[in-house]
Amino acid sequence: MARLAPEFRAVARHLGGPREQADDLAQDAALRLLARLRSDGRISDPRRYGFSVLRNLWRDRYRRAARQGEPLEEEPPAETPHAASAGLACRDVRAAIARLAPHHRALLTMIAQGTDNYRDLARAQGIAPGTVMSRLSRARRALRAELALGEDDTVMSLLGDEWS
Repeated sequence: MARLAPEFRAVARHLGGPREQADDLAQDAALRLLARLRSDGRISDPRRYGFSVLRNLWRDRYRRAARQGEPLEEEPPAETPHAASAGLACRDVRAAIARLAPHHRALLTMIAQGTDNYRDLARAQGIAPGTVMSRLSRARRALRAELALGEDDTVMSLLGDEWS
């Protein structure tokens, strides 16, 4: 945990807001990570899990402050908080896709590049359309698990309501 704390603080400060709030956010994320590790300890990558917790905590606080009309920061950050969060989410999604099985990664990459027809995907991969549907279902399930998303959540939900 001592090794992750500086990284958590750096990311929290990048998200914007006063330094004290960023430090509090990093500490809360570290505490939640520790609590999860102590409760069942089944986290394959504590660093990645911790960053997901950090991003989700920041998003929740940002939205709560926006709803309550509170000032969100003392001075504007170099990058808008939403853009920073979206950038972190995109990086997490790319890394999660890279960890998928090659046949799953290939299909998701083709879809990200604009191929959305099962027949075209099947032809490009040299497999049957039914196999494409099956593999896509498994790939999406694996991606949701990698990103700690719920069964009904989409990857786009990581980017916030503005992108859905």
